Amino acid sequence: MAGKYTDIVEIRAPATAVPGETVSVSATVKNTWTTPVHVYCVGVWDSEKRFIDWLDAWIAPGESRIFEGSLVMPSRNVTLNIYTYYEAIDGFLYSDDSKSKTVKVGELIPEFAGFGITEYVKS
Repeated sequence: MAGKYTDIVEIRAPATAVPGETVSVSATVKNTWTTPVHVYCVGVWDSEKRFIDWLDAWIAPGESRIFEGSLVMPSRNVTLNIYTYYEAIDGFLYSDDSKSKTVKVGELIPEFAGFGITEYVKS
């Protein structure tokens, strides 16, 4: 369900990633209000580390903005939590919308490049 002023309409991230891989994440946030809104976006994985760190933008009515970040995949599944906040007329930030997406840890599959004979000695 969307917030009062914003709607996180999409979280883009891979379904799986191998440990150590850089995972790029984007969150599309739409202004659902009738006037421009000063929006802040925060992304946190597993409530541990931020990967979108309080990025902000003014978003026009009905328009969307993409906020981006990345994280290094640990050796376990992670839940990406995206939060939006709006700046009110009093200058304070208020929580508005939140959505989550899971990225599962994948297997690193080694590639077989082939082999060749580099030296031959006849005895």
